[in-house]
Amino acid sequence: MDVKVGSWSDPKDTPGLAHYFEHLLFMGTAKYPEENDFRKYILTNGGKCNAFTSDTNTNYHFSVDANYLGGALDRY
Repeated sequence: MDVKVGSWSDPKDTPGLAHYFEHLLFMGTAKYPEENDFRKYILTNGGKCNAFTSDTNTNYHFSVDANYLGGALDRY
């Protein structure tokens, strides 16, 4: 998934905000509150995941064994 918001969209008084939000995906959710649950699920089920923030975009990408795609999307 690519979000068309990157570091150039940061407010002047809050540099690094876009990069901070990039990391929130890995902090847990109401349904999956354990920190890094998404990453652990992906790695445990034959996949990999990563993200990056550029000047104009934030990009999240992952791969996982097809049998576990539903669980990955639910956590995503």
